[in-house]
Amino acid sequence: MHLTTDQGLALKVVIKKDQPQKPHNVPGLEVADRIMKQVQEEWDAKGINQHVIEFRYLNGGVLSCYYTDTLLEHEPDTGLCLDGNRYEYQSIDKDKFKAVLEYIESKIE
Repeated sequence: MHLTTDQGLALKVVIKKDQPQKPHNVPGLEVADRIMKQVQEEWDAKGINQHVIEFRYLNGGVLSCYYTDTLLEHEPDTGLCLDGNRYEYQSIDKDKFKAVLEYIESKIE
């Protein structure tokens, strides 16, 4: 899917299976690694946060990324901020966001 932000930036929208985070394997981060593993196991058991949607620049870089479950729970009659940077703010209005939600629903069963 392709779309243009309200500020005129052309983007490619990609949905993909999320990859579990890799452990840090750094001394002092054992607790963080254990928590991360527990959270991933819980998500897998519940079948949530299994896919992400990436809003990519046309050159391939990622502008922003969300879990599809998060967006499906988002208020549908609002827009979405893709980048809140003070000087490079990027967003989509409610009509474009509705199209994104329809795209998610068509790709994720």
